[in-house]
Amino acid sequence: MTHSNGNSDKTVLIVGGGVAGMAAAQALTPYSFNIHLVEKENRLGGQGRRLSCMATEECRKCSACLENDLSAALDKHPDVTVHLNRQVSEVKQN
Repeated sequence: MTHSNGNSDKTVLIVGGGVAGMAAAQALTPYSFNIHLVEKENRLGGQGRRLSCMATEECRKCSACLENDLSAALDKHPDVTVHLNRQVSEVKQN
């Protein structure tokens, strides 16, 4: 998942691609920031992926589906760049 249309000179770095990180990225998309979401694992979702009820036949209102919906929405958004299997070691301001 790599995007970034470069429409803005403002960049936002979000560390952690769990539900909270993805929700933060989603909330910032209307503002045309260049959003970089960094996740240390090989896919988004964090602990929510592991703690879901998706194997049951009825909804348990655990919000596990939220992870899939957010990930799909971010994948399609041109202002969001997702960096998987990465960790932030240093941040410098230009």
